[in-house]
Order: sequence, then C-alpha cells, then structure tokens
Amino acid sequence: MQVEKVGFINGDNSIIRADGRNTDIYGRVLELHSDNGAPMRGSTMVAKCLELGISCTYNRPRHSNDNAHMEASFRLLKHGHEVVIPQSFDTLSDARAWVDKYYNWYNNIHRHSGICYITPSECFDGKGDEIMSRRNKNIEKFFENHKKQKALVEATGKFKRWQMPKNTVVMPFYSKRSKIKNKIIVAKMDSSEFAMVGKEQMLKAG
Repeated sequence: MQVEKVGFINGDNSIIRADGRNTDIYGRVLELHSDNGAPMRGSTMVAKCLELGISCTYNRPRHSNDNAHMEASFRLLKHGHEVVIPQSFDTLSDARAWVDKYYNWYNNIHRHSGICYITPSECFDGKGDEIMSRRNKNIEKFFENHKKQKALVEATGKFKRWQMPKNTVVMPFYSKRSKIKNKIIVAKMDSSEFAMVGKEQMLKAG
C-alpha cells in the first residue's frame, strides 16, 4: 500500500503517448483497477480517466476477490473495531507512517479468523501446520488431566482439532448468501410457472 499526494495531469503532458494513453516513468500504461460499483463506472470517473489517458479495468461480475489481499485489508479497515482511523493527517509523511503502522499490525500482529487465528506473516512463512500441531498437543495435554471435560466436549459432536484450511474467502457470509440466492433463482426458473412465462415472452418477441 502506497500513499501519494492528490494531483492532476495536464492534457499536454509529455508522458501521454500518441495513442492517448498515459504511462509511468517505466513506459507502462497506467491502469485503474476497481470493482463494479456505480461511482467507479460513472461517466464522470470514466471521462476523467480518458482525459488523463488512464485505462480502466474492473472486477469480474460477482467476484469481489480479484484483488483479495486488498479487499480483505480494506474490509477490516472499514468494518473492524480494532483500528481507529484519523479524520485527517497534517502531512503526507504522517499519512504514510499511519498506513505503514496499520499494515504492519495487519500482517504481523492481528490474528485472522479465516486462517485459524494466525497472522498472515505466519501463514505466508509456512508456519500454519506447525502452529496447529502445537495447539492440538496443548489440547491433548489438557484433556489428559481433565477427562470429564473431554467427554463432555466430545459428546457435543462439535469438538474439532485445529487444521489449516485448504482455501479462504474474503467475505464468506456474502458468498454463502449469493449461492443460496442463485439456487432459489434457478429453482424458480425451473418451475413450470416461470418456464411458461419465459416461453410466452420469447414467442411474443419472436
């Protein structure tokens, strides 16, 4: 994550190529990648990008995890209660220092539920299985001296050993809700009533 000053590029800037595209200092075409939200697809934003020679790219429909790492960090930043966001910064250096501090906390201190409450750094370094094994050993050691508690926990059928997930998602709640919604839509479309309506509309259109 990088923080820069807000600025504008003049239309006669020499960085803009003959084909109207803007490039960085390495000659690469500048791209603005975003989700499919109305503000990012609005005519004002698109017109400004065209004026500046910036190519616009968007996430695939119903795929909020094209840039999963940034989506996850933004979600925690916006909806989490662990971080207090300042209303403003006095200087650019202050803003950069705050962002660096936030991502240091996010990567090295904050324990994420999607990866069994370990830090992203631990997961990236391949320490997940080792940590899960250590946790399971501690649990077994506890139950050796507390057999009644072990029997009660196992009787619930909900006791599980710690194990790293094979994959994770950015927003599991919304993903599950979307799957359920799609199943309902398919079920309705497969019913005779909706199928007949669709056929009648196609016949009228034809």
